[in-house]
Amino acid sequence: MNGPVLDPGKWYHLAATYDSQAEGDNLILYVNGINVGSVRAEGLVRADRGPLYLGGSNDVRKPGSVTLDEVRIWDHARTESEIVSYMNQALAGAETGLAAWYPLDETTRDLSGNGHHGVLLYKERFVSGKLGSPEPPAQAPSDL
Repeated sequence: MNGPVLDPGKWYHLAATYDSQAEGDNLILYVNGINVGSVRAEGLVRADRGPLYLGGSNDVRKPGSVTLDEVRIWDHARTESEIVSYMNQALAGAETGLAAWYPLDETTRDLSGNGHHGVLLYKERFVSGKLGSPEPPAQAPSDL
C-alpha cells in the first residue's frame, strides 16, 4: 500500500483499520481522516501474539524517526465517519469498543481500563501536545 509522503515537523492524524471479515480491500489507511490507500490482507489480529511496538518493531529501530501524541486501539474496524468525527475529540476512557488508550501524557499506562500498559524501551521521552494542533510541540525530540 502506498500513501502520501508526510512532511517532517508537522502533526498528522493516522488511522488504520482492518476487518478480516470484509470483502475486497480490508486494511485501510487514513491520514487526517482521508482514505489514502487500501489493500487486501488476511489473518486475525490477536492481542496475545506478543508486544506491540510503536515507532518501530522488535528488529528495526530508527531513533528519532517518530513522535506520537496519543494512541487509540479499538476492538473493531472504525468507519471513515467515526474516524473523522472522533479524531480531534478527547476520550473519557470508557468508550464502547475501546481496547487500549495511551494519551502518552507523562505515562504509558492504558487509560481504557483494560490494563494493556506500555513501557518506554530506549531513550524515548514525553513531549507536550495539544489534541487537534496542526503543529508538533517545539520540544519535539530529535535525539531519541
